[in-house]
Amino acid sequence: MEAGIDGRPVPAEMIVVREVPDGVTELVIASDGHPVIGGTPAESESAPAGAIRRDPWCVAELAGTKGVLDGQAGFDDRAHLHLRIDGCLLI
Repeated sequence: MEAGIDGRPVPAEMIVVREVPDGVTELVIASDGHPVIGGTPAESESAPAGAIRRDPWCVAELAGTKGVLDGQAGFDDRAHLHLRIDGCLLI
């Protein structure tokens, strides 16, 4: 089992270190609030935004998650990290 970024501390036994293969120039990591991870934050936001418009009470397409109340932008906190790698070492 692996953990994503969701704002909570990650237990050491759930941390997985992966090598980035040679030739990879971009790495995108997103939280579990993104059902689809796009290459930009806007692309990643378009999937939940469309789903929320279609199913704001989260009873069909988004069944199993919290509903979206008036004044809320979404049902979950979301994070999107996009790294461009140019011959550097990331630690």
